[in-house]
Amino acid sequence: MPNDHPNPAIHVDEDTGMGALGELICRLNPYTRLPTSPTTGLSTGLMAVGVLPSALPGQNPHDPNAIIARMGIEVERNYKPVWTFKGQEQTVQTAVRIPYRFPVYSGDELLYWQTEYLLLGYVGGGGMG
Repeated sequence: MPNDHPNPAIHVDEDTGMGALGELICRLNPYTRLPTSPTTGLSTGLMAVGVLPSALPGQNPHDPNAIIARMGIEVERNYKPVWTFKGQEQTVQTAVRIPYRFPVYSGDELLYWQTEYLLLGYVGGGGMG
């Protein structure tokens, strides 16, 4: 795969970089992997992306494209609201809402799976222009 980074001194390995980005997002999640709360006695497990069953028979369940196609995401383009991040206004052009879930435990007992959403906002001029 060619190095598409504008600075040729920086090598971009798409597979490794994208996998690391996904891992970073999971690690930064403030709601998962929480230790037992002294107040409620509850703890949480690892983040899991919500993946729908395949509509196509014979699809390889480990194929990244097949997995992406089964994610129940929502996309809104020409979104335009302004988010404030670190005191600076950011105009979001496209927003993506990705469901994920995580287990909630009482001690070693699984009580339920909780569903939440990762909301991504793409800021900028809208792409090629």
